[in-house]
Amino acid sequence: MEELRPLAGQTRSFYFPRKLWVGWRIRLVRHRQAACRLKRHLWPRRHDPEEEPIFGDKEDMVLSFRDEGIRISEKKLNHYAKLMKSKQLQDAYDWIDSLARMKSEPILNLIQKAIDDCKNKRGWDLARTYIIEACPGRGQPVKSLRKHSRGVYGIMKAPRNNFLLRVRQVPLEDVSETERVCKGPRLVVHVGPHKTGTSAFQYFLMSNEAWLQNRWGVSLGFRGNPKATGRDIARPILNSDCAELTDGKAPGQKRTRQELKKAFDYTKSKLESSSIVLLSSEAFSIFSSDDWECFSHFMGNGTCLSAVVLHRDTANWMASDYAETTKNTSIPQTFAHYQTKIFGRKPDKNGETDKQLQLLSILEEKFSQHVVAASYDYLKEEHCSVAAFVICNASLRMTGQSWKECRDSIDSRSTAAHNLSPPRAAIDVVVLAKTAYEMKRALRQNGAAPCKPWPVVKQTPHVPKGTLISSSPAVLEAAKQLPLRCESMNATFRKATDEWFARTKARRPRMAPSKPMCRLDVDNFGAEHWRVIFKLLPDC
Repeated sequence: MEELRPLAGQTRSFYFPRKLWVGWRIRLVRHRQAACRLKRHLWPRRHDPEEEPIFGDKEDMVLSFRDEGIRISEKKLNHYAKLMKSKQLQDAYDWIDSLARMKSEPILNLIQKAIDDCKNKRGWDLARTYIIEACPGRGQPVKSLRKHSRGVYGIMKAPRNNFLLRVRQVPLEDVSETERVCKGPRLVVHVGPHKTGTSAFQYFLMSNEAWLQNRWGVSLGFRGNPKATGRDIARPILNSDCAELTDGKAPGQKRTRQELKKAFDYTKSKLESSSIVLLSSEAFSIFSSDDWECFSHFMGNGTCLSAVVLHRDTANWMASDYAETTKNTSIPQTFAHYQTKIFGRKPDKNGETDKQLQLLSILEEKFSQHVVAASYDYLKEEHCSVAAFVICNASLRMTGQSWKECRDSIDSRSTAAHNLSPPRAAIDVVVLAKTAYEMKRALRQNGAAPCKPWPVVKQTPHVPKGTLISSSPAVLEAAKQLPLRCESMNATFRKATDEWFARTKARRPRMAPSKPMCRLDVDNFGAEHWRVIFKLLPDC
């Protein structure tokens, strides 16, 4: 058959009439239309994945949240949409909540659902999460038969609309350079907290100060003592009013202001001569937002600050912290009293009651994206010391072979662990011994030779001879001879631990780090066990 083509000098329409619209004619027309489109437009002949954009498509990191059956008119939903669009997720919630309208509850619940999903499940940074689209949708209204005020029945129409929310986490490439890059020397603040190898790290820094400066270019922002940062900087800020410290005319704080200024001047002088300066103190872990504001005031606005925080399994950390606070005292508090203070902690503004989550929230608020977090238990699994992580990872930001050389050189100089805590059973021995002595003293109260009061020693390194404390060799030996009852507390803190790792994206330990917490099983004490306790009692 002869090919269809326009006659010479004749302009033919792109589309053909439907007269004699048979199958063979349809195929010919479709082929001609495809040839015209191919000629008029530039089409990619092949797909090369190497030529794809670096930062991905704008649809990356976009989530959609939808709610249906909302009893709000479409006009009012449009007002909510205009108010929320292009705002941060948390700001949108605050704007809608500030309207104080009862009918805004479905919108608030939808935003809260988006916040929980982005923050807890996906670990997104809410500071970079924006609402890119808020679309109300018309739904089928519900008709109902109602009796009017004048006794007349009528049909009432109630809206049942839907609302779509699309949020996107802005990548770091789109964030302003001033927010994520700080030029100049950097002050790395090791926050701790307590019982995460902080003392051993501080003793390592003090004993290897010259080597760190010469080998790695890392200087210390404190001098004289491993605990100098807490003594000269952290504790004065914690124990004083910042307004009085910053006001040169305020009476009563003159000496504290002078010592604090002297410590900060030394840190600033180190920043002028070194690109990386380290500060380390456990007291930073109990800083509030106001305390960090005071710290930033003394350091100045031009300083690049970053924080390093470690996480420890909560059950192990709580047992170790309890032992640390009671090991050098003859009148230790019971574990039940300690638990009351831990579980009775007031929630912060984010509703968190876990101490390590509260610390993380404060650091994220004050240091923004410059918070380096790691698991203390994971570092122990990988045989990496705290000193190697803080210096090689958080400070120098090394990777590959250079990181291995840095870690090996630091671990070869690492010192032994400090502040080893006694087992909880030893603390229970002291508590039982004190109770038994008070009973013995009460029986001899009216006798010819009454007993002396129980010797009181509180948190002092110099313990009088014969005084029972949990770290005494005799107490530790007695604890080994008594029956124990061990309990696991893994499930109690699992939710808080999961949230911490979801927010920080830190690597979790492969094995469950929690050890069972063992206490004295007094219910199964026999006569031979009580004799062990009575042998420890001092003479009257």
